[in-house]
Amino acid sequence: MKSPYRDARFRQRFQGVERSGDTGTGARTSVTDVVRSSPPTPTPAHQAHNTTTNEQAAATDTPAATEPLTDKEQARTKRFWSHYGADTPFLPQHTTPAPWRDLSDVARLEQLHYAVASFGPATAFTLNLSPEVEAQVRKESKAAKWISARIARRLFEALGRKVDFWFAFEITEGHRQRLHLHGEIAGLEDTDYSAVRKALRLAAGEWKQVRQHQAHLKPASIVWANYAAKHSFTVRPHKGRFAILSRPISGDWYFATNNLRSTAKEIYTFRRAEVLKQQLEPRESTASQ
Repeated sequence: MKSPYRDARFRQRFQGVERSGDTGTGARTSVTDVVRSSPPTPTPAHQAHNTTTNEQAAATDTPAATEPLTDKEQARTKRFWSHYGADTPFLPQHTTPAPWRDLSDVARLEQLHYAVASFGPATAFTLNLSPEVEAQVRKESKAAKWISARIARRLFEALGRKVDFWFAFEITEGHRQRLHLHGEIAGLEDTDYSAVRKALRLAAGEWKQVRQHQAHLKPASIVWANYAAKHSFTVRPHKGRFAILSRPISGDWYFATNNLRSTAKEIYTFRRAEVLKQQLEPRESTASQ
């Protein structure tokens, strides 16, 4: 299993690079920007996927601030990663951060948040499934792919454009063990919220009663990626001695559009290179002395 313990070991160094506000993607702003402003100018790699964002970006040249976290949010994300920060003598003591291919799922969700925010406002969503849709999701061999196609279609119908999004499955504790989704959508404005909530409800099988509680939207910070991963062990695939554990779904436990995946990889790879560069600087300084 790709180790979140390794990712936790280097997290503080990555936070320093994140605070510098440089994404390595050519974007004008920090990828941790969640201020309600026009999206940053995408790189050429993004342009084929997000023409609407390009049009909006042309209206502003003002960089936005790095994502501000409240004391409570900082405490929450620190608490999430503290579970992976304990002494683990049975694990290899890596001296370099993981390359993208070896990054743990919980760390990848954070990178997907940064990718979402690089296109403008990052909007968090929670989506509850109808009993009928939940039953079908449990039957599908690729559950995430199946429900993602429904979400993408409904969002396009509601907004008249393609939008990038990611989500992760979660299952409630207790006897019911109800499946639901937590995720983020890129580039939404407040005026889009009503249409997007309706689109999400339709994708999930709209409830006949209390439908106002089926889909929730709010501005997202990095904490949301941690929240979406908090019970990942109950839904993600297991290997080795854990392979006997049952899962409520088949296939991947999270989904992200291709554009977000490639952007997240680009951001992480750039920041990893910066971390490696910082590791080499003290050695070079000592050698010169």
